[in-house]
Amino acid sequence: WSFPAKGVVWSTVAGLVGAIGAFCVLLAFGAKGTPAVVMSIIFAGAPIVNASVAIAMHPPAGGWGSVRWQFIAGILLAAVGGCLVTLYRPGS
Repeated sequence: WSFPAKGVVWSTVAGLVGAIGAFCVLLAFGAKGTPAVVMSIIFAGAPIVNASVAIAMHPPAGGWGSVRWQFIAGILLAAVGGCLVTLYRPGS
């Protein structure tokens, strides 16, 4: 077997970030976070972070002008949805 150093580094960084994220979920539940609020933040935040990192690492060929409006709308709707569930959490 041979593993490229770049792949080992990125997979280690991804594993560390995942472990930190899991620890933060535990902290959120420990701080009396309700499942609906915590999970909505996670499931809205993860795609936003993923898309941001992907675009930062691999910018679009034609620049930001080549990014379709549906992509931008999806990111904005995920952020607004996470905020709305946090502000108007179930049971409040």
